[in-house]
Amino acid sequence: MMPGLLSARSCAIVFSTLSAIPVFCQGNQPKGQVSFRTTLGSLKFVPHNDTDLVTGHLEMSFTGTVLVSGLDDKGRITPSGSVRMEYQDKDHRKVVFFGTGKLVVDGTCRSIQWFGRDMQGTFSGRGVLRLFGEFDRQGKTGDYWYGAFADAKAQRTPWGTYGITASVPEDRIIPAQGTVPVPRRGGG
Repeated sequence: MMPGLLSARSCAIVFSTLSAIPVFCQGNQPKGQVSFRTTLGSLKFVPHNDTDLVTGHLEMSFTGTVLVSGLDDKGRITPSGSVRMEYQDKDHRKVVFFGTGKLVVDGTCRSIQWFGRDMQGTFSGRGVLRLFGEFDRQGKTGDYWYGAFADAKAQRTPWGTYGITASVPEDRIIPAQGTVPVPRRGGG
């Protein structure tokens, strides 16, 4: 180890003592659930980092195109309705589906990207979700929320046309227990 650098163990200790910084470790990581819907837009699931790839179960109905990149050997893609495979590159592990219907993706992959219309779905697992909405005829862009699709009490967030990023599981910053504000004195 070079002088002045902290070891991985020291970094884990330092970061775990800071209450506002989430700590991620290899192995059994927590999973979350996010649901989403839009009339017109696009979304992309990407990894948290190079070692924590998109992992889980995605179920979505739509009209449009889906690209699944880097699905592992244990992964499974199940299309239904008129959704059919349009392109496959086995060397780069990319497969494209197009149509109207339902697609279920199980496993670990590099990314999943969709664009089209009339989409709704739920993802259970780990990943980062990037959403880009377009205005429909009613001026709506779509929404997403953490939890099951049928959860009427969930707080729904609009997609927005500028793009929005959502982490699965949901990032939650929890303040340290027993902290008190420090009063200010004097000053200028």
